[in-house]
Amino acid sequence: MRLPTPKFKVLLYGSDLPPGGIKAQAHFEGAILVVQGKGHWFTIQGDRLFLKTGGYDGRQWLVCWAAHSGQISMILKGSDAVEVFIKLAPAEIAEKLKLVYRARSGKSKFGRFGWGVLITLLVVLIVMALGVLQNLVDT
Repeated sequence: MRLPTPKFKVLLYGSDLPPGGIKAQAHFEGAILVVQGKGHWFTIQGDRLFLKTGGYDGRQWLVCWAAHSGQISMILKGSDAVEVFIKLAPAEIAEKLKLVYRARSGKSKFGRFGWGVLITLLVVLIVMALGVLQNLVDT
């Protein structure tokens, strides 16, 4: 008995698609992403996919690829959906997507907290250096 292929719901946008996008389902078949929506069907080699942020407020996660008609974007609803998408992707594709996701979401090992600490330390060092320089000038 074969287990069902995990599918996820997405919204598709592109130049040949209606302006409001279309609802679709996507799943991986090996290293190929299969996307099916009303009247539209795409099969994309996994290495041709890229992940970015965008959408109406720039905070949606988009999986994009080039088609004959131009770029097609598939919106994943929220960070949870991105994480599921990456888990379902074949290993070689998942690694590439995971790097982009971590870098853009602040979920890298260093993360936003690490950057915040580094910037704070840098500001403190600059203020201390300016204080030392001021003391040297005053003497």
